[in-house]
Amino acid sequence: MINDLDFSPGKITLNDLKLDKGTPLMNQMDVLKEDLLQVNYNDEYIIDVGWYPEFDEKGSFKVHVIEDFDWSSPKIIKESKT
Repeated sequence: MINDLDFSPGKITLNDLKLDKGTPLMNQMDVLKEDLLQVNYNDEYIIDVGWYPEFDEKGSFKVHVIEDFDWSSPKIIKESKT
């Protein structure tokens, strides 16, 4: 799934996103955790993707954009159920 996306010039530093496109998301709760994907852009920006709260059907994907490793103040936070 991630192989279809081009993150260049970023470097994927974590890829634990193991979703099956043909299976309903709610049937894949066992793989939906907080640490799914990270892409690093020259240690200046990080894109971080996770499911919050992890393994919870009521959760959602969250995408954080972190600048200069300042995890306490993300530049962008986006959320999606799908």
